[in-house]
Order: sequence, then structure tokens, then C-alpha cells
Amino acid sequence: MIFYLTFGELESWLTLKPLGQLLAETAVDVEVRPMLGSLGNVVSQAKPGELDPLAEYKARRAAARRQARRRELDRQCDSLGIAAGQAERKIDPTMLSLGLLWMNRGAGDWADYCYRAFQRTFRDTADVESQSVVAALISAAGVPTKGFGGFVDSERCDLIDGTDVLLEQGLLSAPAFVLEGEIFHGREHLPLIRWMLEGSGGTPPV
Repeated sequence: MIFYLTFGELESWLTLKPLGQLLAETAVDVEVRPMLGSLGNVVSQAKPGELDPLAEYKARRAAARRQARRRELDRQCDSLGIAAGQAERKIDPTMLSLGLLWMNRGAGDWADYCYRAFQRTFRDTADVESQSVVAALISAAGVPTKGFGGFVDSERCDLIDGTDVLLEQGLLSAPAFVLEGEIFHGREHLPLIRWMLEGSGGTPPV
């Protein structure tokens, strides 16, 4: 199974605990890969100079989505023990993502690294965009950092360019899971993934 996450969004942080429980109770091997961000929904736009007949409808839907996002953000903050201001922090996740790739290369404890990265990002609101800070996170997770600087220089462009490849594959947002050739967006699919891993017996979870 492949698990995609992004360090700039709470939803990926919230996925770590239930995913960890799933991995502890099944024999599945997981490969963890970073995404630089979620692409969101693509909506049609009226051409320049044309009136949009759905403008009023889209405005109502946008307001409803904003309210839903606010309620979901409040629930996420309560779950993680952080304030809304902390949760709304925006970062460039490139360096943290390169750190995760380095962790994978060193066969390190990716979950430990990810927890440290998310806590520093949202709970501590500290620097997570510099190479030295990410190197310290890697070291704290038990993986040597010799050669990390050269790895950053050689892999940064491939990581950024890889966003287009993910889009072509149908990976639009994180967290996402790829299992048996199927893509599942969102941690709400973990019960279904568990059912699949356990042999798909009986009625699948709704």
C-alpha cells in the first residue's frame, strides 16, 4: 500500500494515529510518499465577458463550504489540542517532504519523523522550511544526516515536478492511499482499506 501525505495540512496529521493502528494489526507493508499540497476541486469558469448563469448558486455553495470548513477545522483543532490560529498556518512543505524521502532512503521510522514534523509545524509554529531544522528532525528520528544537503540539491526539482505526475495518476489531495490499483482520498476510507486487507469478507463497511 502507498500512503500519500502533505505536511501543510492537518488532515494528514490526523491520519497518522488510525493508520498506525491499522498497520499494527495487519501484515501490510506501507510506502509513505509526500505531496506538496492538495489540488482541491476544479470548477468550470465562465469565459471573459460572459455572464455566469450559475453565479448565485456558486456563491451560495461557496458560503456553505466555508462554514463547513470552519466547523471541520474546529473539530480538528479539538482533536489535536491546538488553536485555530495554529491550524491555519501556511508553510512551504518542500523541505519536510525531502526529509521524508531521506527517511525512506535510510529505512528510518517515518511515523516518528512525521509526528515531529507536524508538531513543530502546527503546535510549536516553529521553522520547518530550513534544511538545518529538517536535518535535526531527521536526526531526532534516528537517521544519520550525512549527505542530506546533496540529496536536497539533487532531488528538490524532481519532487516539485512530480506534482504533475501525481495529477495525471488521479492523486488530487492528501491523505491518499493506493491499494490494489485503486486510489482512496481521505482517512474516512481506512475502514474500507482494513476490510480489503483482511480479505474482503462479508459486507464492506459503508
